[in-house]
Amino acid sequence: MVRRPTSDMVAQGKRKRNKKKGEGRRKREGILICHNTSRLQWTNMSKMINETEQNSAGIMEEIGKCKDSALERKKDLEEKKERFQKAAYTVLDMLSRRD
Repeated sequence: MVRRPTSDMVAQGKRKRNKKKGEGRRKREGILICHNTSRLQWTNMSKMINETEQNSAGIMEEIGKCKDSALERKKDLEEKKERFQKAAYTVLDMLSRRD
């Protein structure tokens, strides 16, 4: 003997299904909100990464300029040192010949 559902049972079943559908919709909306939030966070992070890369490129360029400047200054100082040493040896040589 198969029991047929009464109209009350059918109505309760529909209500339960409607609740489940509503819950599913809320879950999907929550996932969508979470997905949109994640996408926004990813976009913001990408912007920050690009900005950091641009800043680091500028910094690396400045470091390169400073390095070139330091090498130039070092070369100038070495040339001055050599001239000073030559002048000092010349003076010492002149003083030693006078004796």
